[in-house]
Amino acid sequence: LNEKKWRSSGIILRQHSIWDYLGEPSIFAHCKYTLDAMHSPKNSNNNTKNDDGPMTYLVPHGGTKMGGRLWWEYDAMQSHRSKPQTDTGKYPDHLPLEQAIYKLLIPSWPIRRAIQESLDEAMIGTSSLSSSLTTINKPVVVALHPRIEHDMLLHEICSKFMPLNLTKIFDESIRTMPKFDLLFIAVSKALVHGKPPELMKQNPRLLQIALENMVTLDQARKYGVFGTKERRGIPMLESGMSTAGKIKFPVMEASNTDGSKVVTAQSLGATELVASVVNFFTVLQADAFVGVRGSSFSQDVMSVRYYQHLDRGGSGDGGGENNFVVGPGGMRQLFGPAEPLPCK
Repeated sequence: LNEKKWRSSGIILRQHSIWDYLGEPSIFAHCKYTLDAMHSPKNSNNNTKNDDGPMTYLVPHGGTKMGGRLWWEYDAMQSHRSKPQTDTGKYPDHLPLEQAIYKLLIPSWPIRRAIQESLDEAMIGTSSLSSSLTTINKPVVVALHPRIEHDMLLHEICSKFMPLNLTKIFDESIRTMPKFDLLFIAVSKALVHGKPPELMKQNPRLLQIALENMVTLDQARKYGVFGTKERRGIPMLESGMSTAGKIKFPVMEASNTDGSKVVTAQSLGATELVASVVNFFTVLQADAFVGVRGSSFSQDVMSVRYYQHLDRGGSGDGGGENNFVVGPGGMRQLFGPAEPLPCK
């Protein structure tokens, strides 16, 4: 793909099909073929050429008609992890390939810088609100991924494995945590405060939960978690969208050696995507993380925290000890790597 074109300010990613750009510029024309051409007799081996060059058809792994391929393969990679070990209660480690990916994950410099600035600003604000911080040098941060967006409330399978009411999540997890100073919440504003889907309107119970979650989240923003008009609660940080809007990415071209030419997430049409990345990597920096059972986001956060903490801990026995899972039965501490997703 011509990355320079995709990084230009005039391209709104969601309004364009990747297939329209395969084979550009002309030196890559041999990369664009139809599925019929890819499977034609002319392409019986990699050395076959035709008038347009070798048939090096590029297709995203798991793309087109095999849209579920990545999920099927990932699910198969978890097959040996279906049950915890009887002696330790821990789930088996991931395959070496997965472990390597979890250990290597790190965002680009513009995202790292924006995340740190957001946390620094929040911590300064927290310090001014409290004269009794749990630590002398910096506030203690707990991250929470409640997964209360409308789409998950409506998910027939995965929603059975996680609490859906934000007030209940606060009560059963955050209230029982050791003392901390700042709560970071990874949640999509648009999918919590947006107009409820028509399908949700047919389910009065879910609609009521969605409305209560919106009110609870607004109250926490305004007064802090467990706060009221009369008493300030635990300060809450929710920075995904706001931080994503401030990030400037350098244009990827040879002439931009000093990085002065930049584009924004908004100009790329990817603000929500960048916000999700911001949330993910902000959560990694928290002193403790509370995720929900049945969420792939929570599972991957726990896995990255576990495997990266293994490196820091040396022996490996303490990795992931500050990961917690909350489900319909309450919260429990997770020792070892994240458990496989329960929903199939």
